[in-house]
Amino acid sequence: MFRARSGNRRVSARSIGAAVCAAIAVCAILCAPVGAAAYDETVCARKYCPGTCTQPHPTQPCMSGSLPPSGDCQCYSDFTISFSQVVHLTATNLDSDCGGGRTGWFVIYNTSGTEAYAWSMGGAGFGWSDDVTLAPGTYRLDPGAMSGGTYCVEFWSGAADCSSSLAMASADFGEVESGDCAGWRTATFRNDGNQTFSGIAVSVTDPNFHLDLAGVPTTLDPGDDLDFEVQFCAPGGLTFDQPYAGFIQVAYTCNGAVNQRQQTVSGTAHVRRGELDVASSFDVGEADWTLASPGNRVERNLSIANVGDASMTVVASIVDDGGGVFDLPSGGSVGTVSGGSSRSLRVGATVFDETTYTGTLRIEADYGSGLGSSALVTLHATGHHPVPHVGFITADIDYGEVEIDYAFHQAIRIENTGDAVLTFGIALEDPSDTDATEFTLDLGSQSIGAGRSDLFEMTFHPMTADYREIVLLVGPTNEEPPNTYRVRLHGTGTEPIPLSTMLVVDRSGSMDGMAGDVRKIVAASDAGDLYVDLVRDAWDSIGLTKYNESNSTPVPLDQVSANRAAMLAALGDITGELLPDGATGIGGAMQTAAGEFVSSPAENAQAMIVLTDGKENVEPWIADAMPGIRGDHPDLRIFSVGIGDPIETGAYGVEGIETTKLQQIAEDTDALFRVVQSISGEHRYDLEAFYFKVFAKATGRQLALDPLYMVPYSPGMTLVSTVDIVSCDRDADFLVISELYRVPQFETALFLQDPTGQIVDPSATIGGIAVHVKAGDHYRLYRVKFPPRSESDSYSGAWRLYLQVEGDPAEIKRYATSVQVVPGYVPVAFMAAVGSDYRLEASITPGEVLVGEPLRLSARTTEAWWPNPDADVDVEITRPDGSTATLVLHDDGLHDDGEAGDAAFAVTLTDTYREGYYEFLVRSRGRTERGERVTRERYLSKHVGAYPPDRPSRECIPCWLLRLLLVLFLLLLIFIALWLIRCCYRLHRIRG
Repeated sequence: MFRARSGNRRVSARSIGAAVCAAIAVCAILCAPVGAAAYDETVCARKYCPGTCTQPHPTQPCMSGSLPPSGDCQCYSDFTISFSQVVHLTATNLDSDCGGGRTGWFVIYNTSGTEAYAWSMGGAGFGWSDDVTLAPGTYRLDPGAMSGGTYCVEFWSGAADCSSSLAMASADFGEVESGDCAGWRTATFRNDGNQTFSGIAVSVTDPNFHLDLAGVPTTLDPGDDLDFEVQFCAPGGLTFDQPYAGFIQVAYTCNGAVNQRQQTVSGTAHVRRGELDVASSFDVGEADWTLASPGNRVERNLSIANVGDASMTVVASIVDDGGGVFDLPSGGSVGTVSGGSSRSLRVGATVFDETTYTGTLRIEADYGSGLGSSALVTLHATGHHPVPHVGFITADIDYGEVEIDYAFHQAIRIENTGDAVLTFGIALEDPSDTDATEFTLDLGSQSIGAGRSDLFEMTFHPMTADYREIVLLVGPTNEEPPNTYRVRLHGTGTEPIPLSTMLVVDRSGSMDGMAGDVRKIVAASDAGDLYVDLVRDAWDSIGLTKYNESNSTPVPLDQVSANRAAMLAALGDITGELLPDGATGIGGAMQTAAGEFVSSPAENAQAMIVLTDGKENVEPWIADAMPGIRGDHPDLRIFSVGIGDPIETGAYGVEGIETTKLQQIAEDTDALFRVVQSISGEHRYDLEAFYFKVFAKATGRQLALDPLYMVPYSPGMTLVSTVDIVSCDRDADFLVISELYRVPQFETALFLQDPTGQIVDPSATIGGIAVHVKAGDHYRLYRVKFPPRSESDSYSGAWRLYLQVEGDPAEIKRYATSVQVVPGYVPVAFMAAVGSDYRLEASITPGEVLVGEPLRLSARTTEAWWPNPDADVDVEITRPDGSTATLVLHDDGLHDDGEAGDAAFAVTLTDTYREGYYEFLVRSRGRTERGERVTRERYLSKHVGAYPPDRPSRECIPCWLLRLLLVLFLLLLIFIALWLIRCCYRLHRIRG
């Protein structure tokens, strides 16, 4: 069917009568605005009667639809056409306001002035139109001698254009069943030029493509298109698929020349049939030829597929049985296989020797109508007697020194390099060996698959400080011949490493100032009290050195049990021992404190905590003191903490702490450093938290939780936070800090609950072991030693801290006002450190890091010193301006983190464009070897920026007084000089 289209209008040659077409044409001529036709150029001229006038044109356009309001005016228009064409003439508003009948002339002049076209419109009335052919040339439309009205000519500008297009939405008909036809598809031919096409003829080169050309016209105007239908019919009687292709061709005459446009069409005639698909080679399998029948036989199914779309019939036969090895247990008739499906053929082999056998199977497929195909399949079968073999076994495990009550996991590795399952047993050589009580052993019957290896964990958990040794027997194995192997396990239990700590506290005059909501010296006293409770009475030692421009040691280093009362008294005496006054001599105080370690037992770990709020201004300087301290005490860790703002963030010499120096002494001794700029709000307990981390680091413990919470304060019970304890944790210190403890009415508002639901207080026991609770002025320390791992159900799981407020709401509000730092909220710090086999280690780029230089963060997760990669690690970064960001540490081998999956994680921080103090909280979330969820945290910090000069200038104290004295001294010198001059002058006069 043909459809002609013009603009947005569609006309069907079969369905619309000539009368309707005529009516539409008349309406279009009389009613449509000028320019609605397909022409691309229009010129107009207009006259207002009576009288005459010449150019220029009237101010209103000629096609504005109205004439000038007054005056006698005319205009003319020149136009040029470049090729012979039919132009369209229109006249409107004839004789407007001229009186008399509505008549007029339509005149077009040649450039010579002769009339190229003149036509009387008679009584045409309001509107008139006509088409006329003009030869190439330049013409003038001039109504000067005519009646009033508007006269227009529409025409094609530019050169003659005979371009066209022919297209189909889908010219590939795809597969069509032989003897069937596809549906009709529409092709569109369009006149893209500016000439009328004539003599249009449509044809196709392949007779399998049909055209419906009913109503196709012989002419096509510019901008119009015609649609006709195309169909593909696949020939019948074919045996195989056959593709077809052809060209649809549209010929037409334009501007006196014949043109054509082509469109490729294609389709495939499809013949339904079966198609055999089978592997060219098939391994029947392997059997042990040493076994009696049927042990020396193997069978497998061979898949025979039909990838066609019609059924086929399949039969199979063995044409080479490999010397009587191969057979078809179910016979050779496979049967009918539908199109797109498959069936199985059972193939068997019986082997007789240690070798590989080869045979041939023939598959024949019948597609019907005398058609078919066949395939040969090469068969393989192997005769093999599998034997296990121990290729490697750990013969000796040395656990070294392991602290009492801690567990160290090692494993026997056994490799089976044979090709049969290896079976064996693991047992004690001497079941009565008492040393075995301090080992947890993976004993009993075991097996390892062919070509594999396995680990059998053996754990040493010493209960006494003695050497222990046992021997295990691995075997007898089912190797040929059987073997038995001896494995030696040995290690030494050691006492927990005691810790000696010297607190070095700044009491210079500036310590009397505020750091947020708290006086600095009060904060130092509170943190010191907490540390005294953290260290262990039975094992550890502690002492105190105080300093300003001078220093002294009011509490020499001694056992905690002997020094506790003196330490608490000295730390609490902020109007005496720690009265703020004077300058800041840090280096000398460090030397004095280091001298105390001479009395520290050799087996003790050593830690010094240096607290300051200012820059050093009294010799000896830190840089001068450090070499001697390091030389005398190479194992001493020096932890440093500054209260206030770093001086490096402003001009050198302003009041503040020298962050880079504190950082350097901590990094040089594998310790921690911290800057606590404001002790308020969410940073209310940062100083105490740092002392807790110092103790954890110095005693080899792991942080399981290190946050501060702003807890909504209202009647009822609120869950503050949860700590996950796992079975490989041996002990834990839970620390809760809150201003609530300072208000007697709320002493019991915060309570800790173990995984069994028991409230942890001084009367509680965990697996029969008593809990130790220490109560400070504003904190509670819960020290828990867990029972053996076999009783982990009593301690592993979630430990929860709750805030429970009960009582009269008015009373609650009255008391709560004193402890709220944010309206409606109270700060609560909840921290946990564990002695554990599961560990997170973390480090940061050491040494000086300048603004813009990258920082590399690395971490490692282990369990009983073995890498445990089942973890996700990230770091929360707090920048100098207080903004935060979180980065993920990767274990993929692509981030300078070693090999993928080796439990070593790393990331590089490149956003270091802010000078100042950065904090990093590294957190791992993983699972232990027993599948328990476990969290570990490590705190790191770094100052980014240039280091200040090594030698600070000595400050004048007070500077204003020295300056005044200097001015007075200069005035005195001037006075003396004037007096001497006067005396010399008088003496000269006397002598004269």
